[in-house]
Amino acid sequence: MDLPMKEVHDPIKLINNFQPTGISYDFGVKLSGIASSSFNDSELSGEGHVAKSEKDINVVLFSDADFIRNAFWARIQKFLDTNVIETTSDNGSLITNVLDSLTGYDEFINLRNKETPFRPFVVVQKLQAEAEQKYLGQEQQLQSQLDEILDKIQNLSAGRNGENVNLSEKQLIELSSFQMQVEQTRKQLREVRRNLSKDIDLLANQINILNTFLIPILLIILMFIIPRQLGIRKRKNKS
Repeated sequence: MDLPMKEVHDPIKLINNFQPTGISYDFGVKLSGIASSSFNDSELSGEGHVAKSEKDINVVLFSDADFIRNAFWARIQKFLDTNVIETTSDNGSLITNVLDSLTGYDEFINLRNKETPFRPFVVVQKLQAEAEQKYLGQEQQLQSQLDEILDKIQNLSAGRNGENVNLSEKQLIELSSFQMQVEQTRKQLREVRRNLSKDIDLLANQINILNTFLIPILLIILMFIIPRQLGIRKRKNKS
């Protein structure tokens, strides 16, 4: 999906309207060998320009630089006044491997390419996605309604040339009604987002309770059941 940057103002709207092209794009490429200039002959005539590189080049090009930001590949958590970094992808290793490859030191690349220790909770992620999807339609509908009301207010408050004009009594009543609708819609939006956060927090609390109480209780029950079963078997064997 190709869009001019000047048309990309709302990232949420951009995501909602995203349509995959079905084409595989190169995220990063490594170029080596003799490189030819992309300038034409007239531009190459200037001082300092050359048609081809005198030596082999060794260059790595990435289509985006955001992937090296910490938020895209690592989570930083506080533990006993110490920052603990938990990697969620191998973006950091990728950069280190690229630098090693460019300098000719490839010995450590295989060591860094081992699978990341991050193990996502698939069931938890699925439940969270379902909770988000539950309120996504409501949020989009309310946001669209809010945009429509704001457009009406803008049209009512401005003249044909965009200049402010005096409003009639009827228009003032309409304007007041629109403003009340804006407040009501924003209140509903906040309520939807609050409900989403509440559902996600409830899910997190249920998981914490499960980990804190249920699993230890099951282990304690097994500690009593297994020895008892073994004792019953021993008595049967003796008899």
